[in-house]
Amino acid sequence: MQHFPIFQKNSWTLDILILLVLISTFYFLFLGARPLLAPDEGRYAEIPREMIVNHDYITPRINTIKYFEKPPLYYWIEADAIKTFGLNEWSLRFPSALMGILGCLFIYATGRKLFDRRTGFFASLILATSLLYALLARIITIDMTLCTLLSGSLLAFLLGTRSPHGLQRRFLIWLAFGCAALTVMTKGLIGIVFPCMIVGIWMLCLRDFRYLRKHYLLSAIIIFLIIALPWHILIQLKHTEFFNYYIINQQFLRYFTKTAGRYKPFWTFIPILLLGLFPWTAFLFQALKNSIKHIQKKLTNHKEILFLIIWAFSIFIFFSFSKSKLPTYILPVFPPLALLIGHYLSNRIQNSSKDILIAFILSAIFAILLSIALILALIFYPVVHPKPLLFYILIYDAILLIGALCVLIAYHRKKLILAFGALVISSGLSLPPLSISIPYVMGESIKPIAKILIQQSKPTDKIVCYKHYYQDLPVYLNQTVLIADWQNELAFGIKHQKKANRVILNTKQLTKLWNSPKRVFMLARNKDYQEFKNTHPNSIFYLIKQTPIDSLAINRK
Repeated sequence: MQHFPIFQKNSWTLDILILLVLISTFYFLFLGARPLLAPDEGRYAEIPREMIVNHDYITPRINTIKYFEKPPLYYWIEADAIKTFGLNEWSLRFPSALMGILGCLFIYATGRKLFDRRTGFFASLILATSLLYALLARIITIDMTLCTLLSGSLLAFLLGTRSPHGLQRRFLIWLAFGCAALTVMTKGLIGIVFPCMIVGIWMLCLRDFRYLRKHYLLSAIIIFLIIALPWHILIQLKHTEFFNYYIINQQFLRYFTKTAGRYKPFWTFIPILLLGLFPWTAFLFQALKNSIKHIQKKLTNHKEILFLIIWAFSIFIFFSFSKSKLPTYILPVFPPLALLIGHYLSNRIQNSSKDILIAFILSAIFAILLSIALILALIFYPVVHPKPLLFYILIYDAILLIGALCVLIAYHRKKLILAFGALVISSGLSLPPLSISIPYVMGESIKPIAKILIQQSKPTDKIVCYKHYYQDLPVYLNQTVLIADWQNELAFGIKHQKKANRVILNTKQLTKLWNSPKRVFMLARNKDYQEFKNTHPNSIFYLIKQTPIDSLAINRK
């Protein structure tokens, strides 16, 4: 290797290759093995599918209905993945996995620049194997792209403040504003709010606002506007109702009111963070304590640590006050915490200090307790298919327990680097079985019924979802469907779309269609299907397939 400089011991290339191989294995292994999760995975797959079909990349649509809840950047990335790899579960999850890996590489580069090589390496692997971050890297969701782009913006700014005045600083500040604009294009105003909030609090704590004069703000703002403005202008010109719904309803009312129906107590994100950071939870408190000690000694020497703490705490508190809460909201908290934990481990792991020894023991104990808790949950939590769920949970538990055993052995021999490696490998390899088990917990997948529809339906047939919209069904069928007696999140789009009645029916229209000469398939929850059948005794029903949850029927043999 000495004849190849890029593979020398301290080479960036070697580190990045190792991280790519490890994290890619964790994230891409069996990535397409499970069906889509409804509603989120179905929704965020259907919108880009329709963009491709309709050749309209400006207006997001679900089942042909306008859908203005989110900006389009993630849909564009998904559309590219579909075009490149085809319409399947693996390709649809590819963008999240890729963004997850990119976020880990951002952390590695920043950790190495701010602190040292080992901090960057540790922090990257800690982030990659944190339970919530790793699971979301294997799920079709906007949040991973948001987290990576927001992290890119904040990390680039932080590195820019340390760079000498000139081209390097200019590039980093432009990158920071560019990533902030892309964050806006991913999930709206938080791409502006979070960077301004975090940087503002940081400068206020330092009592130093000179940074603003040294950071090429005019050119950086121009770059931001060039990226973020065009789509917003185009869609507002095309749909005059956009601004009120997207800005007022989705950005403000969702945060300040309970209109979204996702209200949870203030403390909700505390257990989510502690579980989501597994197996590194035991290191969190020591890392924070260690970081705060550094700041108290001499703040000016540890400005970067202060920035990371403000980043984590401000976003956590921001969402804790929100009237709408989902577990995925606090994902942007994980990158700064990974850096703080990585920095703490890098400084203490060689010394085998008492606090770090305790943290490794606690991590092994937590793994054992989690394994037991999952088995107990299977006993007391009723699921439709307990046997396959038990199979995957047992695999997950076995990997965790082997990892815990390796940690304990390494601890006994005072080989803490090996203990760290055991946590990384066991956490990473346990991801695929845990991810595959999720549909068995959340309910029956519509995929088997979709396969029947693909086999039996003809282009002239009508497929109707009655009183429930199966958001993954159009993805599997690669076509839109009719929806009867259901509006929910599509209500706004239906109200502002003249031709919505082409796909949205009421019970009277469904009855007329069902009794017409056309072949009509109806998919509904068992209770709703039975109710419709009972209230239409003169209609003909042929039951094709019934699961513990859903019924598929047709009006003609």
